[in-house]
Amino acid sequence: MLIGGGSDGSETDTIEYVNAASTGNASDFGNLTQARNYFTALSDGTKGVFGAGTGASRYDIIDYVVMASLGNASDFGNLIRVKSEIGQGMSGD
Repeated sequence: MLIGGGSDGSETDTIEYVNAASTGNASDFGNLTQARNYFTALSDGTKGVFGAGTGASRYDIIDYVVMASLGNASDFGNLIRVKSEIGQGMSGD
């Protein structure tokens, strides 16, 4: 399970992960391409995608990570419009 961004209002580029099958603290997965907060995330179990967000401004960024290996996010593209606080992500197989 990936965890990213600062939903408490603080900007961060940190992506953390936890193993949902066991107990324990989160560990560092990598970094987003831009520090931000209040963005949405989704995953299909293979890739994790992070989109939009706020910070010094509002962002149209879409980042992705490959779930099988630790590492920084890569640029996936851009949203049609700048968005913030999308609120929910969806995922599926």
